[in-house]
Amino acid sequence: MPAKFNHKSSARPLVGIALIVTSVALLPLMDSMVKILMRDLELMQIIMVRSAVQSSLIVPVALHLHGTAALSVLRSPVHYIRALLLLASMLCFFTAIRSMPIVDTVAIGFNYPLMIAAAAPLVLGEKVGWRRWSAILVGFIGALVMIRPGFREISPAIVLALFSGVFFAAHLLLTRKLAGGTPATVTLAFTSVFVLAVASAFAPFVWREPDGTAWLMLVAVGLLVTICGYVMIRAYDFAQASLLAPFGYTELIFAAMASYFIFSHTPEPAVLIGALIVIASGIYISVRENRAAAAG
Repeated sequence: MPAKFNHKSSARPLVGIALIVTSVALLPLMDSMVKILMRDLELMQIIMVRSAVQSSLIVPVALHLHGTAALSVLRSPVHYIRALLLLASMLCFFTAIRSMPIVDTVAIGFNYPLMIAAAAPLVLGEKVGWRRWSAILVGFIGALVMIRPGFREISPAIVLALFSGVFFAAHLLLTRKLAGGTPATVTLAFTSVFVLAVASAFAPFVWREPDGTAWLMLVAVGLLVTICGYVMIRAYDFAQASLLAPFGYTELIFAAMASYFIFSHTPEPAVLIGALIVIASGIYISVRENRAAAAG
């Protein structure tokens, strides 16, 4: 019999929203560091080092908090599939930002909230009303305004960005499916060790020795991904996947800021207009959930 965790999810949508926004606000900073590191280092070695840092931080915590019960995840196929989907999304996204601005890559990959909302009723049994559907669709229109399909050449990087969103959507659906049954620390520990094992099988063959500055950045990337991963997983303990989906769009704003301040990439007017649409959809659904929570 698998070990049981003393862990429950709760319906606290505002907490879930705050956590998901915090997580996606930090992601572009980490992405920027990876983009800089890829100028001199191979992607697989970056993933290996960041996963090693993450594992060294989160595995002891998971074992301390949950003891041998944490090892029960080794018998769960869902955890393996979730970790594999996250790795696939990561590889697609980071390969894309090597040749594209971060904000463009994030925008193109933002097919995932709509996919989550569409699949949540079937996969998770969640109810999605027409108002929430409308907010999600409006947010998706905002993303389309930014990427302007049909007005740019479809490059391999764009295709990779799209697939990063597909894999990430599937990963988040499984994250919600695990919520309430497996603590965030255990889920994150398993994922980090899984990614470390896969990356370690390939990284030695492409290894380039980092200098002192690169090592500091690699460690910082590991710290940030640990914080982001834990906070994001915890968000799904407090709110439904279809509710949190539109707030993932706020990453576009933070990505635009990172592109501008770190890489001097000025967002085009279409990006700014699309961002305003995304913000509007997020505010609308937040107000709706507040009223529903107050009434319920």
